[in-house]
Amino acid sequence: MRAFCPGHITGFFTIDDAYPDMLRGGSRGAGFCVKAGATADVEYDEASDLKIAVSINGVDNPAPVTRRGIENLLQEIEGHIVVDIKLDAPLNQGFGLSSAGTFAACLALTHILDMDNAQQRALEATHLSEIVLGTGLGDAVAQSIGGAVIRETPGVGAFGRVRNFPIDHNEVCVCILGDGMNTEDIITSERHKKTIIGAGNKCLEEFLLDSGFENFISLSNRFANETGLLTGRMREVLDNHPGKGSMVMLGNAVFAFGDCGGELESFGSVIRTEMSHSGARLVDSG
Repeated sequence: MRAFCPGHITGFFTIDDAYPDMLRGGSRGAGFCVKAGATADVEYDEASDLKIAVSINGVDNPAPVTRRGIENLLQEIEGHIVVDIKLDAPLNQGFGLSSAGTFAACLALTHILDMDNAQQRALEATHLSEIVLGTGLGDAVAQSIGGAVIRETPGVGAFGRVRNFPIDHNEVCVCILGDGMNTEDIITSERHKKTIIGAGNKCLEEFLLDSGFENFISLSNRFANETGLLTGRMREVLDNHPGKGSMVMLGNAVFAFGDCGGELESFGSVIRTEMSHSGARLVDSG
């Protein structure tokens, strides 16, 4: 069984992790889904024990987020599971790919096992894995619906209130400037959390009053500056290219809308992609 999950690029966010029930926690904020995501091929065989083997781009990988997601999903079910994940962009650069690979794998497995509420169960399993391991806070929620997404309240299911907002651009370029960022180091740091929560709350409050594209770009840049996450190199890129964009949260990269990959190539490696208006889903494996 094969499933695909789009990547998700965040412009600004909060951290909402003070809930005993982790399905209620996560983050709020705004971002958009892209076709540079993850495809997972999953095979399942019945067995009296549980074995999970994961490869990423053809190389065996411990893949702790995916492994934990599958364990969340299966609970008392045993079996031998082989997962082959193909990523369209590098990890640790803000594409939400640990979430995407896990979501795709869990979604394929829910359908193999003919589980009820397959999409929701895969979403919950992925969200819990990301929260526990500190690799993400809200990517899976946005990836479940696709498009440009405002996460108005944290959590999944009945807890998480999300909606789309309009972005009238389709092409997206991401310029990667160097080694990626460790999400866990940032979202678990008390210093970073304080500034992220303060700046994120203000940006989201303003964005809910004006959820237009121009305001999204403006607030994303303000958030990047106020949190201190924006580097001098990122600012140089953003000041010297023709597209409208900001820092990728959380990556050593910037995003820009429009066909501006050529201008960005002088700063770093460029990934050209498009908006994904559909969320995680099964795809043809033929």
